[in-house]
Amino acid sequence: MKNNRNPGALGKYIRRKREEKQKWMEDVADTVLAVKQRDPAARGTTEILLLYSGVHAMMAYRIANRMHRDGHFFSARAVSQLARHLTGIEIHPGATIGKGLFIDHGMGVVIGETTEIGDNCTIYQGVTLGGTGKDVGKRHPTLGDNVMIGAGAKVLGPVKIGSNSKIAANAVVLREVPENSTAVGIPAKVVRRDGVRVQADLDQIHIPDPVAQEFCRLRGELRELEERVMALSGDKQTGDNPPGGEQTGNAPAATQASLPAQPAKAAQAAPVPDTDGAGTANAANNAGDADAALYRRAVAVVVQSRQASVTMLQRRLGIADGMASGLLERMEADGIVTAQEPGGYRCVRWTLAELQSFLGADTQDQ
Repeated sequence: MKNNRNPGALGKYIRRKREEKQKWMEDVADTVLAVKQRDPAARGTTEILLLYSGVHAMMAYRIANRMHRDGHFFSARAVSQLARHLTGIEIHPGATIGKGLFIDHGMGVVIGETTEIGDNCTIYQGVTLGGTGKDVGKRHPTLGDNVMIGAGAKVLGPVKIGSNSKIAANAVVLREVPENSTAVGIPAKVVRRDGVRVQADLDQIHIPDPVAQEFCRLRGELRELEERVMALSGDKQTGDNPPGGEQTGNAPAATQASLPAQPAKAAQAAPVPDTDGAGTANAANNAGDADAALYRRAVAVVVQSRQASVTMLQRRLGIADGMASGLLERMEADGIVTAQEPGGYRCVRWTLAELQSFLGADTQDQ
């Protein structure tokens, strides 16, 4: 009995190995045919079999996959890693790959363990069919038939790529792609479906920039503040002063306390006694108001820009260089700016909110 069984078991083993060899040769033939059909640079079967790294990787994968299915996991990984070192293409022995897969150039291609690839697919160099690290069990993509993955594209997670679909070069696919579709971008978005362009906003250049929008909003607020300062300056220059030389239109005491102390130049421009008549006193008062208003305008400009120079104040305020230089020296003495380089200053004291609060209080008082 025992001698009769062994010849039968041996015969089954030999038949199975012959079938596996025949299947392996058919797979190799399908791979060579796929290369001939899809690579215009291929010149013959001998060249493809001897020189195409994608063909070598697929030949090694078929052997490693058979070992993996038979439970020889270590041997399967050993064959896979040897092929990786020889070809630069890493295919896990546990992956399921249909016939006619063409890996063009191939360097850097990675195919994960639970990946499923249909028939007649094309993969270019640098492609990763990998996982995200969050999934268990089925962790890698599933590709339908006749799928093309462009160079450098990444398909991550247990997503499905429908048959006859194309993934553009360097795209990162994180969601399912329907059949007969084209996906591009990071993350990938479908731009064509059944040959018709998908009507979606896929402009990756002219897209809203939240930082630029915030800057535009701030510029608008600063422009409004500057206009208020200029209007305040004009009102002070044309406004009437009450008898006795008291000024109007100034900020309340609490607000004035937050302003820099006025140096000697402002004290000289203070109201003078009415020795020669009311007209002389009013003229002196108006001159003091104009000087204080100009100083406030200069401070507003510096706080807006966070930096200043004589040239900038000349251009923004329309004043002479000597007056601009005097204003900057006054701000430096008051601790609003600090000299950064010859001719340049940097604002160190006030924030835009403090300036807006002062201008609001000044306007209410006026």
